[in-house]
Order: sequence, then structure tokens, then C-alpha cells
Amino acid sequence: MVMAMTRLKARTMERRLLATLKAVATFAERGWSPSLAEIADVAGISSKSVVMNHLNKLLDRGLVEREANTARTVRLTSLGRRVLQEEGDTT
Repeated sequence: MVMAMTRLKARTMERRLLATLKAVATFAERGWSPSLAEIADVAGISSKSVVMNHLNKLLDRGLVEREANTARTVRLTSLGRRVLQEEGDTT
């Protein structure tokens, strides 16, 4: 039972990270880097701190990159674009 709940939590987290990655991609299509609030809105996340947590995880996985201490610098890496393509997102 505990193992099944852990897997469910992991899948839920992966879905949320993917939603965050897709949100970044949505803004990339428009030619700009999104704010934390914009990512939260598009990804359906209620907290900017959760968005920051997700971005840090995506950064650690090499799916996004950004300049430290600078607003609106998050962008997809080639690996991030490839992950979205594999997920069926044509971004």
C-alpha cells in the first residue's frame, strides 16, 4: 500500500513538472521568457514558490536553463524540447 502511494505521488509530481515545462514552452513560442506568476497561471499552480521548486527540479534535470538572480530568463534546453516532443507536445 505504501509503495503504491509513493508511485502515485511520483507520477503526480512528474505530471506537475511536465505542466511547468509545457508552460515555459508556451511562452517560448511567443518569444519571451515567462514570470513565475505567468507559469503558475498556465500550469494551474497556485503558488509561485511551487513554480520555483519545479523550475529548480527542471534545471537540475537539464530541461530548462536560466540566469541566476535575473528575472524572466528561464528557457527550454534542447533536452527539454525533446522531452516535450516525446510527450506528444509539438512545442
